[in-house]
Amino acid sequence: MLHADSPLTARRITDTLARPGGTGPALTTVLTVLDRLHRAGEVDKARAAGGELLFSAARHEAGSVANDMLKALLRSKDRTGALLSFAGNLSTDDLAVLRDAREPGLRDRRRGGDDQASDTTRCSTTGCSSARAVARR
Repeated sequence: MLHADSPLTARRITDTLARPGGTGPALTTVLTVLDRLHRAGEVDKARAAGGELLFSAARHEAGSVANDMLKALLRSKDRTGALLSFAGNLSTDDLAVLRDAREPGLRDRRRGGDDQASDTTRCSTTGCSSARAVARR
């Protein structure tokens, strides 16, 4: 779902999960898992004009990667060492992106926006969640 251009039906997801030869999970199993993921906030669910349910990832690839990075950092016994090692492997361009992200609203001002934005990420042993706060100047 992360790489899909548009929401997918449960049937389409079931077909994607099928092994060569046609065996895969039952449609009801896929629907149950999708419903549980929806209740956990991991999957968005909408009804199409014809009544069919459509599913899409609640987070996109960038959010998932960021979540994985934060969870790995939480597992580290040496957060400082992990961060220094990570930063030491970044390109100059990547470091500039991180510096810009630390400046509230800098990225938006560069694009010509009037909003001052900040991301707040909260992590626990069960995972991470993000909230985006936007204040008008």
